[in-house]
Amino acid sequence: MIESESRPANTLRLNAIAAALGVPTEALFSAGDDRQQLLDMLERLSPEDRLILVRMAEALAAKTP
Repeated sequence: MIESESRPANTLRLNAIAAALGVPTEALFSAGDDRQQLLDMLERLSPEDRLILVRMAEALAAKTP
């Protein structure tokens, strides 16, 4: 809802998103290395969640020409 702008992004929501991702709130605004952030988040996932994420990424990659 934040991305579609149907709800404003306030500090409580941003803090909750950052906590769910396991990153500092500042990382949501960072123009840093996206790959490293993804790798860091990936390492915190359970093996089952990693498998789900890999399958999702494969599906997305398959539809990209």
